[in-house]
Amino acid sequence: MGGDIDSREHDQLFRQLLEGEMTDAEFAGLEQQLKEDPSLRSRYVQFVDLETCLQDELSHRAETSLTSPKVKPVWPWYLAAVVATAAGLLLAVNLFHKPEQVAIVPLPPLPVQQAPALYMAAPLQGLPVVAVVTALDGVTQPELRDRLEVGTRLKSGILKLTDGEVQLDFLGGARLLLSAPAELHMVSNSSATLVSGAAGVRVLHAQKNFVLNAPDVAVVDLGTEFAVRVDARQTQVHVYAGEVEISMLGDDGNTLISQRLAERGTMMVDPQSRLFTPLAAPTTPLPRVRAPVAADLVVTREYVQQVQQSKPYLYWRFDSMVDGVVPDESGNSFDAHVVAAPEDAGAIRIANGVLALAASSGPRSLVTVNPVPNFNSDDFSLELWVMPAELSQAVVLGVLLPNENPIPMHLNLIELAHNTALVHQPGVIRFLHRQPARRLGGFNLFSQDVCTPGTWTHVVATKAIDELKLYVNGQLIRTVSGPGTGARDDLSYNIMLGQLAPTNKDRQFNGLIDEVAVYRRVMPVEEISRHYWSIVRPSMSAASRPRNSSSIVASSSP
Repeated sequence: MGGDIDSREHDQLFRQLLEGEMTDAEFAGLEQQLKEDPSLRSRYVQFVDLETCLQDELSHRAETSLTSPKVKPVWPWYLAAVVATAAGLLLAVNLFHKPEQVAIVPLPPLPVQQAPALYMAAPLQGLPVVAVVTALDGVTQPELRDRLEVGTRLKSGILKLTDGEVQLDFLGGARLLLSAPAELHMVSNSSATLVSGAAGVRVLHAQKNFVLNAPDVAVVDLGTEFAVRVDARQTQVHVYAGEVEISMLGDDGNTLISQRLAERGTMMVDPQSRLFTPLAAPTTPLPRVRAPVAADLVVTREYVQQVQQSKPYLYWRFDSMVDGVVPDESGNSFDAHVVAAPEDAGAIRIANGVLALAASSGPRSLVTVNPVPNFNSDDFSLELWVMPAELSQAVVLGVLLPNENPIPMHLNLIELAHNTALVHQPGVIRFLHRQPARRLGGFNLFSQDVCTPGTWTHVVATKAIDELKLYVNGQLIRTVSGPGTGARDDLSYNIMLGQLAPTNKDRQFNGLIDEVAVYRRVMPVEEISRHYWSIVRPSMSAASRPRNSSSIVASSSP
């Protein structure tokens, strides 16, 4: 009975603590007991877990009932303690996860003011993905070799490299090449800290303000390509193109003094002496990021036969282009032609059986020569293979009304969704259907996995009268259904590849597209899977296959 009385007394003390009704003396006494008594610490954690569950349940009811009583907010200091403790524990354990998301050892959070010296064990969940691996070379560390591959997504954390190189595409728009030996702390999708070693950085598609920190130094991108080496608390910065702002940081972590470094400039930064020393050139070679290997799609004879058996009414294979026109291999004469000014013609071309698209000064796209009549009068399926060169918001395929309006009326979009105003993971595939065709609204189906630069991805989108589906790499990813979901009309539409609108260069896609097919029916999952695996399986069995099964090795079309 005495034990029960003590338990009730301790529960009362715990409740006083959680509700902020404990005196300093009572708090000091409880803290000492928790430090000395493991069983009491265990009981405290159980008590807080139970109270949290009750709090969540009451909060949920409060949100769903207008007559529910008000519920006190979750205790801020408790959350801070949980996060701080979880981070401390996670630093002591290598938290690599495979296959799809790799949680590198998380960094500790900033200290929270007025948090008591109570320590609890709790899992830290929900860390966002900040980068995706786009290249590996010479990495032999067992703890990395078996866990990192092209396409692996990385969360905030620490990456230690003892040999080789790893290239990362940060979801904020920067590409970083880490060269061993090095230690990199990935803080967010737009910032990282180079603790030691060397890294090259290129900021893509006109993004700015990626921050690469070093000990007591911050290098802020201003639309650049640059490299940084950290050695013996000195930081060497070299700018390949553009310019950067280099800041020496004070004790509070804010800029103390700064200096701008322009293209081809090199600077040695010594925070201890607070000196910026210009150099004629880097004292040692510095890394430089490289574009992902643009491997052509291995289009097998089996794949072509299966597509033909599926009876598409439009099929662009990009095996040839005559006078700027790509033939329709289905035999229905829905040919496509290049739309580009002469100075931008080099940004859209047919090469090795694929459509290759690059950034240009003006609009460039591939569009049906004549609109497709009755495109949306029945069910349909859209199928293609795509390999982006970078992570940016970019339209791969659009179905739009045939007019020259700078803001076109879209029925469908298949695009690489990145940094949009919508809620989704960065760098994923988006299928949009809106009927009637218009500029805003519609149903959005997003994938969960990043569409990795340098990796081929198979995409199929289907529309029935009451259901929309999105498939990625042979798997059903998302379904939206209900009356009128896939409403129909009898209008004619253009099919366009490479950008949002015919008359401007908004959302230009940079990369490769191949094997575009359109069907007047909903493809079943078994058929979609057969198409995907008829290309991937031969690649997986090839001696030169990449480690990621969706990274297709080079080959010419049959």
